[in-house]
Amino acid sequence: MTSLEERPDAPRVEFLGLFTSCFQKRSSSAHRSRRIKSVQQDGDGEESSSGTETGVDGDLTPHPRSQARQQPTPQDFPQTELSLPTPPPPSLQRHPGETPDMVKLDKLKSTAKWLNKPKSKYFSSHDSGRAPVDDTVPKLNRMFDELLSEQDKVDDPTGQTMDAESVEAYMQLLGVDHLSHELFVVLEIVNAHSLAKFTRSDFVDGWKAAYYDNGVQPDLQSHKRYVRSCIDKFARDPAYYKKVYQHAFMVGKEPAQKALDKEIAIAFWDSLLGPAGAHPWRSDNVDWLEVWKGYLEERWTRSVNKDMWNQTLIFADKAMEDETLGFWNEDQAWPGVIDDFVLWCHKTGVVSGGMDVDN
Repeated sequence: MTSLEERPDAPRVEFLGLFTSCFQKRSSSAHRSRRIKSVQQDGDGEESSSGTETGVDGDLTPHPRSQARQQPTPQDFPQTELSLPTPPPPSLQRHPGETPDMVKLDKLKSTAKWLNKPKSKYFSSHDSGRAPVDDTVPKLNRMFDELLSEQDKVDDPTGQTMDAESVEAYMQLLGVDHLSHELFVVLEIVNAHSLAKFTRSDFVDGWKAAYYDNGVQPDLQSHKRYVRSCIDKFARDPAYYKKVYQHAFMVGKEPAQKALDKEIAIAFWDSLLGPAGAHPWRSDNVDWLEVWKGYLEERWTRSVNKDMWNQTLIFADKAMEDETLGFWNEDQAWPGVIDDFVLWCHKTGVVSGGMDVDN
């Protein structure tokens, strides 16, 4: 396999290829599924209109749906007359010695107290200059419609998905580099379930949540400002960084799979932990990301499951604090791949510490 030193632009090129091919493969699968579904619907026979079905013993019994529903009649509910006195309306009730004018004054006081109560989120959104709540979703749907290409409409006549090219065009409108960690920030905002396509429901629900939580207006300029603030937050907020990193696992795997392909995982690590990102995985003397990829290429032939993905981030943070890997202990609950990586680092001389390594 060609080393990364011989291909300095390999991570970016590979990620671009994965970004495009990932959608193409899923798009073809979705198209086949629609054709199969259409054929199945055309081939289905008409439902039987018979009002009977065969019982356990072979007798024909009336089908439950064929039985006439018995409607209750007034006779089923005998009326009982009650001779209770009817109280006057609250507005006419008053205490002894209380005049009608006094009652009206009390009602005015109650009305004034209600008007002075804190306003609900709906009314506050109007006063603060936000779009009315009822207008937010229609505006987001119109924005999604405008982002759809003609090819999107051919691939999905219902207009519910945009493909990789449209996603890339949207990233450009937002001022986002779709071949870097910035892409994953946007994917987390809209809660995308795929790397190379957006669904209408994800797009609308994600931006609607941003409107409710942060007052992000349903327009492109507001989205651009909010995305940029989230990218800045990604660089300085460890909790948010972890959230985006964990969400990347979901968008990278196939819907029916529980793990990432190794090649996709490596491309994601290049974007999220690479030297050009906000959190490069390296310490003073060790470029850990390159060491990690070298180990995977030499020793790891399997896919990357969720536990391995999440634990790699934890291990990366600790390795940057202690490049001797002195924090590692074989009695700890690290995944087996991490244990083998530490031993491999000692064996290859990446770190030293006098550890006996048999293999």
